[in-house]
Amino acid sequence: VDLGLDYVDMYLIHWPVAFVNVPFEADHRYSCGRGFAESYEPDQCSGVTGKLWSETHWETMGEMPPHLMTGITIHDTWRAMAEVHSLGLAKNIGVCNMNVQLLHELCAGNPNNMPSLLQCESHPYLQQEGLLKYCRMQGIQFQAYSPLGYGEFKGDKEISPMLDEVVREIAAKHAMSPAQVW
Repeated sequence: VDLGLDYVDMYLIHWPVAFVNVPFEADHRYSCGRGFAESYEPDQCSGVTGKLWSETHWETMGEMPPHLMTGITIHDTWRAMAEVHSLGLAKNIGVCNMNVQLLHELCAGNPNNMPSLLQCESHPYLQQEGLLKYCRMQGIQFQAYSPLGYGEFKGDKEISPMLDEVVREIAAKHAMSPAQVW
């Protein structure tokens, strides 16, 4: 109803863990008054928990951060997604950011409601061969995000694909940008 649509073509679980609920608040940027507050930080949920994600990560604190919802499994979330699909509110349902093991767990536990798509980071430096093979075996479409590389999430020691010398040489030879030959 909020989108003003009868259905969406694809509805995805963005991250395969449940986060605490962040309620919609009045937001003057939207004519309907709905939406997340300008201060909302999607990866931190600090407005709800009062703590930054980086300060509460389990590798730092040795315990689950308060941003993660406990007691909700990927199967619980997937059953809700399947209901959205069965009601005709989404023509297709899918997942993002899953490894082979978690995708298999989801598929094995829900053989009658398989994801139609897996969206995952993939590019020549992160080819996701195991995920691609599993998706082919299960009839799940694979969709790459960040096909040009890591963007702002690149670690200090990770390779920047658009700066790769071979890619740059090929681009120069054909009078193209590195992104065009990638």
